Order: sequence, then structure tokens, then C-alpha cells
Amino acid sequence: MDDRMMRPGFWVIIPSGWRWLCEFAVSELADRLAPGMPPVTIGPEAERLSKLAQEAVTALRTPLDISVPTPHVPWIAQTPRRVSDTPDLPVRLRELRAAAWRAAEVIPSPEELKADNDFSLTMDIAVAASGVRAMLTGRPAPAWRDDPEEIDPSRHLVSRTFAADGSKRPTPFAEEADRWGARLAKSPAPWTPTEHRLPPDPDRGDTDRDLSVTQAGILAGILDELAVRLRPGFHSGVIHYSAYDLARFLARPFRFV
Repeated sequence: MDDRMMRPGFWVIIPSGWRWLCEFAVSELADRLAPGMPPVTIGPEAERLSKLAQEAVTALRTPLDISVPTPHVPWIAQTPRRVSDTPDLPVRLRELRAAAWRAAEVIPSPEELKADNDFSLTMDIAVAASGVRAMLTGRPAPAWRDDPEEIDPSRHLVSRTFAADGSKRPTPFAEEADRWGARLAKSPAPWTPTEHRLPPDPDRGDTDRDLSVTQAGILAGILDELAVRLRPGFHSGVIHYSAYDLARFLARPFRFV
């Protein structure tokens, strides 16, 4: 038997239409868990998108034979932990300030970046570093920036903007829900092979993707958390720095899809 053969019960096939949805979910959750993200209470506009995300979770878990209580009970803490409750806060803040200064002081200012035609860094990095230096020296600087500034995380996506005539605009939840609904209606649900078979091969024109049951379970968990965080009325406080490692993992190219 070919060593590449997938064993029944150990793999899940993700149709091509789902890859786009999964990549979006990972990106949106990563941005919503970015350390420093301000408090937000999700508005009613997100109801359909949250429900579609939960339907996607159910469809992804069905081949895994995993049952989840309905309605879904969120496991995310409903009472945000205050930064002031962090143990050894003064020591941690001193260490964080020192590390932030070391990182920011080697980044050129936006003006220097323009003057030198330096393309090794993006302007966003230079602007952020300039803001960090300003705050650490007692000068005013915004604690958070959205791009574009018109983004309202209670009504818009935070990970996707659309260029129109060279500009960007926020994407409302309802618009994204329409896009999800159209994709899910046209795409078959994830499924698991019932007999040994070769995995999808892009060289043969296959556009589907194979995931191990472990990978599919992780992906379902990511979609599940996004569904909860987009539920109307859901409130999250300022995202703590302790979320950095998770947000960084999610922000990298998602190896699973």
C-alpha cells in the first residue's frame, strides 16, 4: 500500500470553499486577540455571522464524531481580569518598558524611513515604534490604531478591509455574513474518507485540503471561539499581553489550510 494513503477515521477533507473561510477565521481571531486591543461589546449586526460560524463548527466537527452541547455554552471568562490584579505588576511593567524601548529605539522614524527610501520595514512598523518612544518619554501618543481609523470592532471586521480607488474601508458584519452564506451554500461540507485513499494533490488539480483529525479539531476550536466572540452582546476587556503568544501563532501563515 502507498505510504501516502490516508487511513479512514484519521483524516478530514476540507473542500476548497472552506479553506477561504478557515483562513479568514484564523486571521480575524488573531487580530481580536492582539495585545492592547481596546474593550469592545459586539453589536446586533454580528448575529448572523456568529451563527454561520457556529454552523461551520458543527459541520467541521461532524466528521470527527464530536458532540457539543446546543446551545453552545461559551467557556470564555465573562468578567475580564483587570491588569491591576496582575501579580508583581510594577516589576513586570519595568521589564516591559525596558524591552519596548530596546525594540523601538532601533526603528527609524517615519520621516527617516521616507528620506532613506528604506524598504526593509513597513511604514506601519515605523509609526508604531514612534508611538512607543513617545509614550515611554511621556509624550502623547495613541494607545491603539485601527487601519482604517473608521473601523468599529463592535460592527466591523478588524482583519479585512477592501481597497476601493486606492482607499480602504471597514467591512460590516452583515456584508461578511452574506459572503459566508454564499460560500457555504455552494461548498460541500467537510468529510472523512471511509476507505484508504490518496490525499488531495494540487499537481493533479485538486483544490481540497486534507487535515488530520487533530488539526481539524484545533481548527474547529478556533472557529468556535470566533463564533462566541462575535455573539451580540459579548464583551471583552482590554486584551492582555499574555495573549501575545497565541495571537502570534494565529497570525502566522496557517499551516493547516
